[in-house]
Amino acid sequence: MFLLPVRGFTPQIGKDCFVAPNATIVGDTVIGDGCSIWFNAVLRGDVNSIRLGNHVNIQDGSVLHTLYQKSTIEIGDYVSVGHNVTIHGAHICDYALIGMGSTLLDDVEVGEGAIVAAGALVLKGTKIGAYEVWGGVPAKFIKKAEAAQTNEINRKIAHNYAMYASWYQQPSEEAVQLVAPTEPAAIESGEMTATTTHTPPQPAMYKRILLKLSGESLMGQKGYGIDEQRLAAYARQIKQIAEMGVQIGIVIGGGNIFRGLSGSQKGFDRVKGDQMGMLATVINSLALQSALESIGQKVRVLTSVRMEPVGEYYSKAKALRLLDKGNIVIVAGGTGNPYFTTDTASALRAIELEADIMFKGTRVDGIYTADPEKDPTATKYDEITYDAILAKGLKIMDLTAITMCRENQMPIYVFDMDTEGNLLKVVEGKSIGTLVKP
Repeated sequence: MFLLPVRGFTPQIGKDCFVAPNATIVGDTVIGDGCSIWFNAVLRGDVNSIRLGNHVNIQDGSVLHTLYQKSTIEIGDYVSVGHNVTIHGAHICDYALIGMGSTLLDDVEVGEGAIVAAGALVLKGTKIGAYEVWGGVPAKFIKKAEAAQTNEINRKIAHNYAMYASWYQQPSEEAVQLVAPTEPAAIESGEMTATTTHTPPQPAMYKRILLKLSGESLMGQKGYGIDEQRLAAYARQIKQIAEMGVQIGIVIGGGNIFRGLSGSQKGFDRVKGDQMGMLATVINSLALQSALESIGQKVRVLTSVRMEPVGEYYSKAKALRLLDKGNIVIVAGGTGNPYFTTDTASALRAIELEADIMFKGTRVDGIYTADPEKDPTATKYDEITYDAILAKGLKIMDLTAITMCRENQMPIYVFDMDTEGNLLKVVEGKSIGTLVKP
C-alpha cells in the first residue's frame, strides 16, 4: 500500500483491515476497523476529509475524492462500494450498496440500505432515501425496495467481502477459484463470489441484537448457581457471532441464584427481594464477562444502578459507543426498579438500543400450544403474532415485556440456547425456534 501524508494529515487505518499492496491512501483519511481496500483503489483525503466506518469494502479501481473546503466523504458501517466507482464528496449510510462503475458527485446523500445501480450517475446534492433503488444517467428513483430483502442482499455482500479480506490476512493452503456471479444483485454491484473446498459460514442476518439469557439455564445440571461448562458454551456461541460483525447486547436473569418474586412468597419484603434478584443478575453478568474475556472477546458490564467499580453505570449513549467499538455489552441489574422482571429489562434495552431483534434463549426450542414438558401433545409455532399470544394466554414473557415489544414493533425469536451452535443458526436466519411478530 502507498500511504502519503498531506498538509500535516497522515492516513489512519483501524484494526483488522486489509489494504491491497497497490492501493493509495492520502492525507486526512480515517478508516475504521475490519475494512478492505482493494487493488488500485485510491482514497484522496488531500483537500478535505474522508471517513470510513467499520467493515466497509472499497473494491478494485474505485476513487474517493472531495472538494476543498466544501464537501467531505462520510461512509457508514458495512457499506459496499463496487468496482471502478467514483465518489466525490458524498455521505453514505450503513449497509448501502454502490454498484459497479457508478459515480456519486458532491453532497450526495445515500440512505441506509439504499442501492445505487451499476453505471449510475448521481448528480450533485441528490438525496437517496433509505432502501431506495436509483439508477440511470442521470440517476433517478426506480423503486422502494423491500427492507428485509434489501438488508439480506446488502449485508451478504458486505460480510462476504470481510470474508474475502480474511483470506489475504490469513492465507489458506486451499486453492481459491473466482467464478462469475449468478445472483442479479451480485451482477448489479460487480460482486464476485468465491468457491473453496469448504462451505463458508452464512452471513449474519442482523446488525444488532439483544440476547436475553435465562438465569436458570446457567445452572446446567447443578440445580443451583453457575455451571462452568454451560457458561463456557454460552461464551463460545456469543463470541462466534460477534466475530461475524454482529453487535450484541445481553440481559441475563438471576433465577439460578435468587428470584425476587419467589423470595417475597417466602416472607421477604418484595422490594428487598427484587433488589436481591438484581444483584443475582449482576453476579451472572460478571461470570459471563469473565468467560468471554478468557477467550479473547471484548466485553463490558453496565449496571442499571450505580455500583462502580463492579460495573459502569448504564446509559444508552455509552452502550451504543461500546457496541460500535466492537464490545459486547452486558446490562445487569434489570431495569433498576422493583416489580419489573428481567424480561421487561430485556424488552426495554432491545428497544432503547435499537436492536433489529430480541433473541430469547431458553431451554425450550420455541413456543408451544402448551407446556411441552407437561403436555406431550403440545405443538410448536414457527411464527406467531403478539395479538395471538395475548389472546391465547401464552406465557413466554411477562405481560409488561410483551406489551412493550408489541407497541414498539420489536420482533422476538425464541429458541433453545442450551444446544451449542443454535445461536449461530438463528443469526444466519435458520428456522429452529419461534418468531414472534408485531
